[in-house]
Amino acid sequence: MNPWIDRFKKQVEAPATPVFYYHADTHDFLFMQDTSKGSGLADWVPLRAREAAMALGHRGYRLTPAEGEQLSQVEIMLNECRMDPDRTIYYAGDLAGWSSGLHTVCGVNVLVKSEAKVPEAVQGDCSIVRRFIDTLFGPVQSVYVHAWIKQSRAALIARNLRAMPALMIIGERNCGKSFFQQRVLTPMLGGRAANANRYLGEGSTKFNADVLSKEHIMVQDPELGSRFKDRVAFATRIKEIIANETQSIERKFVQAINSQVFSRVSITLNSTYEVVSKLPVFDRDFSDKAFLLKAHKADFTVRAYTPEEQRSYLELFASQIPAYCWWLENEFTIPAEITMEPDGSPTRWGIRCYHDPDTMGLLTAVSPELRLMELVRQALFTAPDASGSGVRSAEADFVQMTALDLERALKDDSSPVKHEAIALIKNGNALISYLARLHANFPDNVFSVKRGGNRTVWTIRKPDEILEISDRCYEGLGGNNGQ
Repeated sequence: MNPWIDRFKKQVEAPATPVFYYHADTHDFLFMQDTSKGSGLADWVPLRAREAAMALGHRGYRLTPAEGEQLSQVEIMLNECRMDPDRTIYYAGDLAGWSSGLHTVCGVNVLVKSEAKVPEAVQGDCSIVRRFIDTLFGPVQSVYVHAWIKQSRAALIARNLRAMPALMIIGERNCGKSFFQQRVLTPMLGGRAANANRYLGEGSTKFNADVLSKEHIMVQDPELGSRFKDRVAFATRIKEIIANETQSIERKFVQAINSQVFSRVSITLNSTYEVVSKLPVFDRDFSDKAFLLKAHKADFTVRAYTPEEQRSYLELFASQIPAYCWWLENEFTIPAEITMEPDGSPTRWGIRCYHDPDTMGLLTAVSPELRLMELVRQALFTAPDASGSGVRSAEADFVQMTALDLERALKDDSSPVKHEAIALIKNGNALISYLARLHANFPDNVFSVKRGGNRTVWTIRKPDEILEISDRCYEGLGGNNGQ
């Protein structure tokens, strides 16, 4: 073959057709950046029609119509893209857990721009990482943490988008819990983390595209409301991420789409009285949606004081993450007992949610139902029942009455806790919720029976036994708000 002819053919050959898509909502064309230059990192760039025509013209396509044609080559290409349903997309962005490229999600075309980079497992030394985790959580809790990370990493590699319970970590300031989020969880979950304080905290926004585009949904000391309904709202938002198989992904000025995403939620909070009193109620609906872990002062092994020492330590810590992956895959085995519920049935998530007893005690101690017990003790057990409703036995140290009668007794004009009861008990439903949670935690002290006429009569006995927990748990906070 004549080399001059080959050179001529290369000059007149049509340029390679670039891959680009049309966004039906924004009316933009999305082009992939050139990866042959610079760092090799690329993104999908939205271009208006005029800019897209210039980009195609720069690649060698004709911008003006040929003789006898009404449209130029570029105009034909853009119009064909607009009319092609396979190249028309309705959402462009990142979706946690999805590989990059074009996907059909809930019946619509979605362009996923990038994907998580899960670290590869490499045999080696991970002693610093393991010692940090083991000392931060202790021997019992660390087993659950290792298991949670192992299952999460395996699910992300397999593109298994099923959620797992959140990790809620409570500990003293500067104990290492935020370091654990940033330096262990984020790299293990693909290197992408979203600060979800605005989405999950008080005054939350409905726009969640940024949060659900990252595999690690990270919350650090969120602003939480002090009202009971704020605690319920916080729990509800966490449950929506974990329990709902499909999420509504909303972004400003773009139509929302429904999609399943990979979500791993971690929440760190300081162990102060104010913070603990605002946490969600770990009732039957929420207790299997979150771990409740107590963080201790972690052993960082290497003391780093100067900026150079700190940078060297962070580099050393990060270098052991691949070895930690290998240890999880090849040496760590999830104990069978934590994969089963106490009654022997398989757990919903593959790992039973662990709730630290001390921290659960703190939650109970600062709960409104404990406050209710204090009001009941003051009104009904240290003074005669002036309202005359219900039955009181000083000898047996119990009272029996319906929820309505109990509310009337506490709010009666002669009640020593009238104003406190009005502030605490907004309505009868709130009172029944408090009694139900008291029964769940103290079944021997608070319980109900059905009587004639479908009346539910509650028995409350020995409230001092219940209130002793409050005193012991407050001592667990140091009696000084955890400072």
